[in-house]
Amino acid sequence: MKSRRRYLTPKQKAELIRQQNFLCRCGCKEPLGTDPREIEFDHMHDLQFGGGNEWENWAALWWENRYIILSALRARQAIREAVAEEREAMAVMAEKWDPGRGGGGNRR
Repeated sequence: MKSRRRYLTPKQKAELIRQQNFLCRCGCKEPLGTDPREIEFDHMHDLQFGGGNEWENWAALWWENRYIILSALRARQAIREAVAEEREAMAVMAEKWDPGRGGGGNRR
């Protein structure tokens, strides 16, 4: 079940910025600055991919980096899901065609 999106209060945002030592959490080590319009608050592990609203999942990001990071995270998650689907399909095929498992397959 997906978590419902929630938002941080101004007090929580200030605390998050302090906890990050006023640096962008993307890893660029850039200072966040003082203009609140340049700071984005978002989930590091996207809600649509199973992330939650836990405090540890929140990040203060420089607004330009947020879009770059989220695109990369979404692409990585899509790859993980595709790999998992492929593995599942391969397991089904292996079971179907493995004579030792009772499947049909190419028996000689």
